[in-house]
Amino acid sequence: MKVGVTGHRWNKIGRQARPALSRRLRQTFRSLDEKVPGPKTLLCGMAEGTDLCAASVRPEHWALEAILPLEPAAWQAHLAQTAGDDDAALFDRLIRDARVEVPVHGNETGYVATGIRLSEISERLIAVWDGKPGLPGGVAETVARCRARGIPVEIIPAQAVDPSVERSG
Repeated sequence: MKVGVTGHRWNKIGRQARPALSRRLRQTFRSLDEKVPGPKTLLCGMAEGTDLCAASVRPEHWALEAILPLEPAAWQAHLAQTAGDDDAALFDRLIRDARVEVPVHGNETGYVATGIRLSEISERLIAVWDGKPGLPGGVAETVARCRARGIPVEIIPAQAVDPSVERSG
């Protein structure tokens, strides 16, 4: 089973949310293992925040497939510049054992192509989301695409891992 993950970055959920986010993701992965037998692959954009957290706490028996908005070296440099050396180092460690894809869809590249590809190949989606619309290629679009395809989506409310996140609506 291919399980996609998408969610907010540290700019939306603070880094202080990492322990709570890690716990919730581990619980979700454990629950999936109990409910759905067989091998699993985590599909992930490898951005700082939810993505890297999910990749780092996934069960050891789950494979990792990185759906990146840029070539791996460029993405690592981007992470170092925008998220810091710790996230870039985590990416470097995780990417070594991952299958890597850098999708292009028509004229779409980067985040939008990553979100489209994630919604095309996921059989389930886990989303850490505040429920609000966002930027092109972001959590809201990926959730909407998966729902439109009938893919089961499990939402972990961003407020559940970081109470400082404003509630939607």
